[in-house]
Amino acid sequence: MPLADPLLYLFGIARAGKQLKSLEAAKSIGPVEFAPPRNIASGNLQAVVCDLHMPEGVELDTVLQDPSQAEAVVLYHHRVLEWAADQLAILPLRLGAVFSNERCLQQVLKEGHAQLQQAIEKIEGAAEWGVKVYCDRTQLRKNGCIDSAETASFRAKHECASDGKKFFLLRQLQKLIEKDEAEAITQCLNDALTQITPFAKQRITGKFHANAPTESMAEMVSNDAFLIEFEHEKGFHEAVEKLNAGYGSSGFLFHVTGPWPSYSFATVNLIGDENAL
Repeated sequence: MPLADPLLYLFGIARAGKQLKSLEAAKSIGPVEFAPPRNIASGNLQAVVCDLHMPEGVELDTVLQDPSQAEAVVLYHHRVLEWAADQLAILPLRLGAVFSNERCLQQVLKEGHAQLQQAIEKIEGAAEWGVKVYCDRTQLRKNGCIDSAETASFRAKHECASDGKKFFLLRQLQKLIEKDEAEAITQCLNDALTQITPFAKQRITGKFHANAPTESMAEMVSNDAFLIEFEHEKGFHEAVEKLNAGYGSSGFLFHVTGPWPSYSFATVNLIGDENAL
Protein backbone atom coordinates (compact mmCIF):
# COMPACT_ATOMS: atom_id res chain seq x y z
CA MET A 1 0.00 0.00 0.00
CA PRO A 2 1.52 3.37 -1.01
CA LEU A 3 2.46 5.82 1.75
CA ALA A 4 0.77 9.18 2.12
CA ASP A 5 2.81 12.34 2.63
CA PRO A 6 4.27 12.30 6.16
CA LEU A 7 2.51 14.20 8.92
CA LEU A 8 4.06 15.87 11.96
CA TYR A 9 3.44 14.26 15.34
CA LEU A 10 3.95 16.72 18.22
CA PHE A 11 5.24 15.45 21.57
CA GLY A 12 5.96 18.68 23.43
CA ILE A 13 7.28 22.23 23.39
CA ALA A 14 10.32 23.75 25.10
CA ARG A 15 12.53 26.80 24.93
CA ALA A 16 14.79 26.97 21.90
CA GLY A 17 18.55 26.84 22.18
CA LYS A 18 19.31 23.28 23.26
CA GLN A 19 19.50 20.48 20.75
CA LEU A 20 18.28 17.11 21.97
CA LYS A 21 20.52 14.07 21.83
CA SER A 22 19.40 11.36 19.44
CA LEU A 23 16.94 8.83 20.84
CA GLU A 24 16.67 5.84 18.53
CA ALA A 25 15.77 4.69 15.05
CA ALA A 26 12.25 4.79 13.67
CA LYS A 27 9.46 3.15 15.67
CA SER A 28 6.83 1.08 13.85
CA ILE A 29 3.42 0.49 15.46
CA GLY A 30 0.91 -1.40 13.37
CA PRO A 31 0.68 0.27 9.95
CA VAL A 32 2.33 3.55 11.08
CA GLU A 33 5.95 4.49 11.53
CA PHE A 34 7.29 7.19 13.84
CA ALA A 35 10.55 8.63 12.51
CA PRO A 36 13.24 9.53 15.09
CA PRO A 37 12.27 12.64 17.11
CA ARG A 38 13.67 15.99 16.01
CA ASN A 39 13.41 19.70 16.79
CA ILE A 40 11.57 22.42 14.95
CA ALA A 41 12.52 25.95 16.06
CA SER A 42 9.99 28.78 16.15
CA GLY A 43 11.39 32.01 17.58
CA ASN A 44 12.55 31.26 21.09
CA LEU A 45 10.48 28.07 21.23
CA GLN A 46 11.13 24.62 19.84
CA ALA A 47 8.77 21.75 19.17
CA VAL A 48 9.79 18.13 19.68
CA VAL A 49 8.23 16.26 16.78
CA CYS A 50 8.65 13.32 14.51
CA ASP A 51 7.56 12.59 10.97
CA LEU A 52 4.61 10.21 11.00
CA HIS A 53 4.39 7.85 8.03
CA MET A 54 1.10 6.07 7.33
CA PRO A 55 -0.34 4.25 4.32
CA GLU A 56 -2.81 6.20 2.23
CA GLY A 57 -6.31 6.00 3.67
CA VAL A 58 -5.10 5.13 7.18
CA GLU A 59 -5.66 7.61 10.03
CA LEU A 60 -4.03 7.69 13.45
CA ASP A 61 -7.46 7.58 15.11
CA THR A 62 -8.05 4.21 13.45
CA VAL A 63 -4.75 2.89 14.81
CA LEU A 64 -5.68 4.10 18.32
CA GLN A 65 -8.93 2.11 18.20
CA ASP A 66 -6.89 -1.09 18.42
CA PRO A 67 -6.13 -1.61 22.17
CA SER A 68 -2.68 -3.13 21.69
CA GLN A 69 -1.62 -0.50 19.17
CA ALA A 70 -3.08 2.31 21.29
CA GLU A 71 -1.07 1.07 24.27
CA ALA A 72 2.09 1.00 22.16
CA VAL A 73 1.51 4.59 20.99
CA VAL A 74 0.91 5.75 24.56
CA LEU A 75 4.10 4.08 25.77
CA TYR A 76 6.13 5.53 22.92
CA HIS A 77 4.66 9.01 23.46
CA HIS A 78 5.59 8.78 27.14
CA ARG A 79 9.06 7.42 26.39
CA VAL A 80 9.91 10.30 24.08
CA LEU A 81 8.67 12.84 26.63
CA GLU A 82 10.71 11.21 29.40
CA TRP A 83 13.78 11.29 27.16
CA ALA A 84 13.21 14.97 26.37
CA ALA A 85 12.43 15.87 30.01
CA ASP A 86 15.83 14.50 31.05
CA GLN A 87 17.43 17.19 28.91
CA LEU A 88 15.20 20.26 29.15
CA ALA A 89 11.95 21.66 30.56
CA ILE A 90 9.38 20.35 28.12
CA LEU A 91 5.67 21.08 28.06
CA PRO A 92 3.99 17.73 27.28
CA LEU A 93 1.28 17.79 24.63
CA ARG A 94 -1.78 15.60 24.51
CA LEU A 95 -1.57 12.22 22.82
CA GLY A 96 -2.23 12.32 19.09
CA ALA A 97 -1.47 15.98 18.30
CA VAL A 98 -0.83 15.69 14.56
CA PHE A 99 -0.25 18.47 12.02
CA SER A 100 -0.47 18.29 8.28
CA ASN A 101 2.80 20.14 7.74
CA GLU A 102 5.42 22.33 9.40
CA ARG A 103 3.74 25.56 8.27
CA CYS A 104 0.60 24.72 10.28
CA LEU A 105 2.67 23.88 13.35
CA GLN A 106 4.71 27.08 13.06
CA GLN A 107 1.49 29.11 12.88
CA VAL A 108 0.12 27.45 16.01
CA LEU A 109 3.37 28.12 17.90
CA LYS A 110 3.35 31.73 16.78
CA GLU A 111 -0.25 32.37 17.82
CA GLY A 112 0.15 30.60 21.16
CA HIS A 113 3.59 32.03 21.91
CA ALA A 114 2.76 34.03 25.06
CA GLN A 115 0.66 31.27 26.60
CA LEU A 116 3.29 28.64 25.86
CA GLN A 117 6.06 30.78 27.36
CA GLN A 118 4.12 31.18 30.60
CA ALA A 119 3.38 27.45 30.78
CA ILE A 120 7.05 26.56 30.26
CA GLU A 121 8.16 29.06 32.91
CA LYS A 122 5.86 27.34 35.40
CA ILE A 123 7.51 23.93 35.00
CA GLU A 124 11.13 25.03 34.54
CA GLY A 125 13.49 23.77 37.21
CA ALA A 126 10.94 21.27 38.48
CA ALA A 127 9.54 17.79 37.88
CA GLU A 128 6.22 16.14 38.56
CA TRP A 129 6.03 13.59 41.35
CA GLY A 130 2.97 11.57 42.28
CA VAL A 131 1.96 10.60 45.81
CA LYS A 132 -0.55 7.78 46.10
CA VAL A 133 -1.95 7.17 49.57
CA TYR A 134 -3.30 3.75 50.53
CA CYS A 135 -5.24 2.83 53.65
CA ASP A 136 -5.79 -0.57 55.21
CA ARG A 137 -9.09 -0.04 57.01
CA THR A 138 -8.61 -3.14 59.16
CA GLN A 139 -5.34 -1.72 60.46
CA LEU A 140 -6.95 1.70 60.84
CA ARG A 141 -9.74 0.30 63.00
CA LYS A 142 -7.25 -1.77 65.00
CA ASN A 143 -4.81 1.01 65.87
CA GLY A 144 -6.64 4.21 65.02
CA CYS A 145 -9.06 4.49 67.98
CA ILE A 146 -11.48 6.18 65.60
CA ASP A 147 -14.84 5.61 67.27
CA SER A 148 -16.75 8.84 67.69
CA ALA A 149 -18.79 9.39 70.85
CA GLU A 150 -21.94 8.58 68.86
CA THR A 151 -20.45 5.33 67.53
CA ALA A 152 -19.12 4.28 70.95
CA SER A 153 -22.54 4.86 72.48
CA PHE A 154 -24.30 2.94 69.72
CA ARG A 155 -21.74 0.12 69.93
CA ALA A 156 -22.53 -0.30 73.64
CA LYS A 157 -26.24 -0.27 72.84
CA HIS A 158 -25.69 -2.94 70.19
CA GLU A 159 -23.69 -5.17 72.53
CA CYS A 160 -26.39 -5.02 75.23
CA ALA A 161 -29.28 -5.67 72.87
CA SER A 162 -31.00 -9.01 72.54
CA ASP A 163 -29.88 -11.28 69.69
CA GLY A 164 -32.95 -10.42 67.63
CA LYS A 165 -32.49 -6.68 68.06
CA LYS A 166 -28.75 -6.86 67.37
CA PHE A 167 -29.48 -7.93 63.81
CA PHE A 168 -31.49 -4.76 63.11
CA LEU A 169 -28.98 -2.48 64.87
CA LEU A 170 -25.94 -3.93 63.09
CA ARG A 171 -26.40 -2.04 59.81
CA GLN A 172 -26.78 1.26 61.65
CA LEU A 173 -23.59 0.53 63.56
CA GLN A 174 -21.75 -0.31 60.33
CA LYS A 175 -22.81 3.01 58.82
CA LEU A 176 -21.51 4.90 61.85
CA ILE A 177 -18.21 3.01 61.67
CA GLU A 178 -17.86 3.79 57.95
CA LYS A 179 -18.55 7.48 58.68
CA ASP A 180 -15.87 7.50 61.39
CA GLU A 181 -13.41 5.80 59.05
CA ALA A 182 -14.06 8.34 56.28
CA GLU A 183 -13.57 11.22 58.69
CA ALA A 184 -10.37 9.67 60.06
CA ILE A 185 -8.98 9.19 56.55
CA THR A 186 -9.86 12.74 55.57
CA GLN A 187 -8.20 14.09 58.71
CA CYS A 188 -5.08 12.03 58.07
CA LEU A 189 -4.82 13.23 54.48
CA ASN A 190 -5.33 16.85 55.46
CA ASP A 191 -2.67 16.64 58.17
CA ALA A 192 -0.18 14.50 56.25
CA LEU A 193 -0.26 16.04 52.79
CA THR A 194 -0.02 19.50 54.33
CA GLN A 195 3.43 18.46 55.53
CA ILE A 196 4.74 17.88 52.00
CA THR A 197 2.87 20.66 50.20
CA PRO A 198 5.44 23.33 51.24
CA PHE A 199 8.04 21.58 49.09
CA ALA A 200 5.87 21.94 45.96
CA LYS A 201 5.42 24.81 43.54
CA GLN A 202 1.95 23.45 42.87
CA ARG A 203 -0.26 20.55 43.90
CA ILE A 204 -3.12 18.98 41.98
CA THR A 205 -5.58 16.54 43.48
CA GLY A 206 -5.97 13.63 41.12
CA LYS A 207 -8.63 11.05 40.43
CA PHE A 208 -8.45 7.64 42.01
CA HIS A 209 -10.48 4.47 42.09
CA ALA A 210 -11.89 4.11 45.59
CA ASN A 211 -12.43 0.64 47.04
CA ALA A 212 -9.79 -0.83 44.71
CA PRO A 213 -7.87 -3.15 47.07
CA THR A 214 -4.22 -3.96 46.53
CA GLU A 215 -2.58 -7.26 47.43
CA SER A 216 -2.33 -6.02 51.02
CA MET A 217 -6.06 -5.20 51.05
CA ALA A 218 -5.25 -1.50 51.29
CA GLU A 219 -7.27 0.82 49.09
CA MET A 220 -6.18 4.02 47.40
CA VAL A 221 -7.63 7.04 49.18
CA SER A 222 -5.63 9.82 47.52
CA ASN A 223 -3.67 10.34 44.31
CA ASP A 224 -2.08 13.79 44.06
CA ALA A 225 0.53 15.31 41.76
CA PHE A 226 3.20 17.68 43.06
CA LEU A 227 5.40 19.98 41.00
CA ILE A 228 8.68 19.84 42.92
CA GLU A 229 11.65 22.08 42.21
CA PHE A 230 14.90 20.13 41.84
CA GLU A 231 16.43 21.83 44.89
CA HIS A 232 13.53 20.66 47.07
CA GLU A 233 13.36 17.03 45.93
CA LYS A 234 15.46 15.74 48.83
CA GLY A 235 13.26 17.47 51.40
CA PHE A 236 10.14 16.20 49.64
CA HIS A 237 11.29 12.57 49.78
CA GLU A 238 12.40 12.88 53.39
CA ALA A 239 8.99 14.30 54.32
CA VAL A 240 7.22 11.34 52.67
CA GLU A 241 9.47 8.91 54.55
CA LYS A 242 8.49 10.60 57.81
CA LEU A 243 4.81 10.24 56.90
CA ASN A 244 5.23 6.51 56.34
CA ALA A 245 7.02 6.19 59.68
CA GLY A 246 4.39 8.22 61.50
CA TYR A 247 1.21 6.90 59.91
CA GLY A 248 2.22 3.36 58.99
CA SER A 249 0.97 1.83 62.23
CA SER A 250 -2.46 3.31 61.53
CA GLY A 251 -2.68 1.54 58.19
CA PHE A 252 -1.51 4.30 55.82
CA LEU A 253 1.08 3.94 53.07
CA PHE A 254 2.44 6.91 51.09
CA HIS A 255 3.82 5.75 47.73
CA VAL A 256 5.86 8.11 45.55
CA THR A 257 5.96 7.76 41.76
CA GLY A 258 8.08 9.70 39.29
CA PRO A 259 9.73 11.85 38.30
CA TRP A 260 7.44 12.43 35.32
CA PRO A 261 7.21 15.03 32.60
CA SER A 262 4.81 17.66 33.93
CA TYR A 263 1.63 16.10 32.52
CA SER A 264 -0.66 17.32 35.31
CA PHE A 265 0.59 20.89 35.06
CA ALA A 266 0.58 21.24 31.26
CA THR A 267 -2.89 22.75 30.99
CA VAL A 268 -2.17 24.86 27.92
CA ASN A 269 -4.46 24.63 24.88
CA LEU A 270 -2.80 25.43 21.58
CA ILE A 271 -4.28 28.46 19.88
CA GLY A 272 -5.17 27.68 16.30
CA ASP A 273 -5.34 23.97 17.00
CA GLU A 274 -7.88 23.70 14.21
CA ASN A 275 -4.87 23.30 11.92
CA ALA A 276 -4.16 19.98 13.57
CA LEU A 277 -5.68 16.90 12.01
